[in-house]
Amino acid sequence: MVDLVEHAQDTFIDVNLTTDVQFPIDSERDSHWDDETGTHFEGLIVKSLRPGEMLALVETIKSDTCTLHTLSLDHNGVGDDGARALAEALRSDTCTLHTLYLAGNEVGADGARAFAEALRSDTCTLHTLQLYNNRVSADGARALAEALQCDTCTLHTLDLHYNRVSALRSDTCTLHTLYLAGNEVGADGARAFAEALQCDSCALHTLDLARNEVGDDGARALAEALQCDTCTLHTLDLAGIEVSDDGLRAFAEALRSDTCTLHTMDLNDSEVGDDGARALAEALRSDTCTLHTLNLDYNGVGDDGARVLDEAQALCRTRRRCRHHGLLRAIVRLAILHKRACEAVFHPKRLRREGVFDAWAHEG
Repeated sequence: MVDLVEHAQDTFIDVNLTTDVQFPIDSERDSHWDDETGTHFEGLIVKSLRPGEMLALVETIKSDTCTLHTLSLDHNGVGDDGARALAEALRSDTCTLHTLYLAGNEVGADGARAFAEALRSDTCTLHTLQLYNNRVSADGARALAEALQCDTCTLHTLDLHYNRVSALRSDTCTLHTLYLAGNEVGADGARAFAEALQCDSCALHTLDLARNEVGDDGARALAEALQCDTCTLHTLDLAGIEVSDDGLRAFAEALRSDTCTLHTMDLNDSEVGDDGARALAEALRSDTCTLHTLNLDYNGVGDDGARVLDEAQALCRTRRRCRHHGLLRAIVRLAILHKRACEAVFHPKRLRREGVFDAWAHEG
């Protein structure tokens, strides 16, 4: 997901987005070309809303002369009232917004329900909704989840980092990307997601459950889901979940499954030890493992665990693994006793030229 705010300094140019609409005084406009999609995008970053500017901005968004695609209102005190006004604008058949950033705006359940109602509208064109660090809560999340069931909903990415959301059940299957880091998901929530991932209609590719206490029960449920032939997940972020070796063995078994589609797995700061490293190394040695990236930074992997992982990497040097776009790039990162970092990269050019992976490791 491209963060408009993060890249603002690189992309700003002075461009007249529309001919007769007014934007907040403390804002910057952005216009850029997306080479991948061949599309011209226009955006607006509002640094600080002044009294009365919120309603004026909403009227601007609804105007048939406004061509904004991306709007960033991060940390502007939008609140539920502002969220309701924005939701009304999103329902307008003249609104062209595809991406809306609302991080840190004290949007609660009422605001989330307003957005949910907008997402049901057949005139809403929103693809990405970021509600990072708000007060959506489980009630607001349930309303959003119900909206995602609607066949007119166009949302692909929903970011609910740090919103005290306990669980979004199988209703989330219409999403491609879901961020729920730090949301008190717990084992019950993890089991609900695991059930959703096994649904035939689930299109989820990326799931972020970092900094949630899913526990071994939740880990086993997710691992079982990864082995389901209907699961389409490519990226799973479980950083900081503090899973035991028992849970890691369940994930290792899933990674060996010929039905597992996972490309990227993040277990950063998850108390992985040598036993867990050995289980994961065995999975990496498997011919059926499709993993590109495994992040094991800031764990308790010692010399024994590092050795078996290095051996697994060495085996991959001379073994062709052509699946999921050729498995052209694989990175395994380790932090061993916070003193040594090892990275192995399997390079696509050498694979194409020689038919094998070129791998190297370096001390960090």
